[in-house]
Amino acid sequence: MVSEALHLQKAFSAHCHAENPLSSLAWNELNIGDVWTCRIDQCALGLRSPKNGNMILKPTRIVSTQQSLIQEISKYRYHGNHPHEHLAGSSTGQNLTKWAETYPSKFCRAMVTGMSHSMKHVERQPCHEVFEQDALEDIDMEAAADEQAVQNASSESSQLNASSREP
Repeated sequence: MVSEALHLQKAFSAHCHAENPLSSLAWNELNIGDVWTCRIDQCALGLRSPKNGNMILKPTRIVSTQQSLIQEISKYRYHGNHPHEHLAGSSTGQNLTKWAETYPSKFCRAMVTGMSHSMKHVERQPCHEVFEQDALEDIDMEAAADEQAVQNASSESSQLNASSREP
């Protein structure tokens, strides 16, 4: 679904972005074409354990069609200057890995800042034109398939008629 959304965004001449843990196997399943990519460490963006306030590394991959976003966000890496808490167990009844799915505020601000760098006017194709173009392509493909089916049926009918005339 991510691949489809990315290709749809590209069809609209819009940017698209994706994020997932660096080690996620989902990255192997994506067909996203040419994009900018970087690794960030969420500890550099304020991800802390609710148990003791220690930083949580959480290496994360960001992909984007927007180079300026990747340039902005790629500076957020762990530089060896603090200890990390491991995501294991729970705190106040909440699984820590589930808890770490929520983005830190600094991460959100960095993403918005990076995305806003290219908010200049870009010529975009209106949505209805993209969908009309896709619909016309679908109609053309259906018409070609129908025409091929008619030709096949006609050929089969001719062969049946020829074979029924034989003594």
